Amino acid sequence: MKMTNSYLKIQPCRDFPLEDKDFINNVIDNSNVIIHIWDLNENLILFNRFAQVITGYSKEEVLGKGWRGTLVTDDICHNMSDLFDSAFRGESLPPHEAKLLTKDGTIIDILWINSLLYENKADIPTYIVSIGVNIGSSIEGSIQSAGMALSAAKEFGKNIFAFYNSGLHHELLEKLSFTNELKKAINNGEFSVDFQPQYDIAKNEMLGLEALIRWKHEKNGLIPPALFIPLAEEFDMVTEIDMWIINEVLSLLAYSDYFKDNDICVSINLSAKHFEKDNLVRDIEKLLDEYPILPRRIVFEITESSLIKDTDHAISILNSLKRLGVRIALDDFGSGYSSLNYLKKLPIDIIKLDKSIIDEIVDSSAGNIIFNSIIELANKLKLITVAEGVETKEQLQLIRDSNCRIVQGYILSKPVSINEVFKLNNLEKKDS
Repeated sequence: MKMTNSYLKIQPCRDFPLEDKDFINNVIDNSNVIIHIWDLNENLILFNRFAQVITGYSKEEVLGKGWRGTLVTDDICHNMSDLFDSAFRGESLPPHEAKLLTKDGTIIDILWINSLLYENKADIPTYIVSIGVNIGSSIEGSIQSAGMALSAAKEFGKNIFAFYNSGLHHELLEKLSFTNELKKAINNGEFSVDFQPQYDIAKNEMLGLEALIRWKHEKNGLIPPALFIPLAEEFDMVTEIDMWIINEVLSLLAYSDYFKDNDICVSINLSAKHFEKDNLVRDIEKLLDEYPILPRRIVFEITESSLIKDTDHAISILNSLKRLGVRIALDDFGSGYSSLNYLKKLPIDIIKLDKSIIDEIVDSSAGNIIFNSIIELANKLKLITVAEGVETKEQLQLIRDSNCRIVQGYILSKPVSINEVFKLNNLEKKDS
């Protein structure tokens, strides 16, 4: 039976619970402040549903669902986009006992949030919520620490909670130092672009290139993209890096002797972060106007992660890019769960088969059937297919036997500098 008072409210605030005076008064003498931060993982539909459902419950009912401790405010704070905060007191328990109770409660948090949003368990998706938890005596410090714990939880996956520990603080300091170095790299000219060729194996000639950023640190030498790109995304620097790459590629296409007497196309990866901003199309249009090149020589590669948050918005941006004359490729095709659905919805020209599919075509008959079925489907949809991550002669031969003509991978060429690219134009003897 629902209570008649103390219903929970969703309150917008930037510095919860610092701007809640009742909260501060309630916890000032308590050494076990427990902060939960829930992240609905960039799903706006879930956000709206959660906000609607949670306000139908009282504080007492929520505590009865497994939320250990005392909820010190009647508000669930919505502090930004898809984040919610809640604050608890640990009932004067010793810290280790409060942590044990909170850990149990947090597990129930995840299950209960799922049950609120989905009556039918079969409908619950694999991603709902990530939760960061901290227990401490400082209000402001607890909020910051819970935020660090949330970042750690999101790195581990979905439906995960994590507790703050001192190692997370040390890791954050290292990340911030590394990020400062990344900012300097942009200004100091430490970035360069390498290119991995894409070959038409039916004609034995180079058809395109994928642009891949390289960072040569002045002290630490070459730093792999797998190390710095995730940090650039985390600290919202990746769009600036992407635009640097786009400008560099357009400049090479327009003015380098290497591109004067051919029709080579260049593929450039676009981070999902671009689809959260409003200036992508405008900035690219401005660059295309600046350089005397044909827009169709540019291919922008996107992944499914660009589409998850708001597919309709992403499609609108892609259509605007297409109107500029560029082409769109869906990268890592086959690595996610929605790839086939995207084929009918997205304005794409090219699909790049994920390496995980290529890895299965030799030793798995099922993998080979799936590969050939995708090629056949793509051909019927008039989409170009690129087999990416090809590393062995056996893989290459099976691809030759299929209707997939474009191949990219170390069996043909590793990524190389622009000075080396056109030495590789002839494919003869490369796959022998």
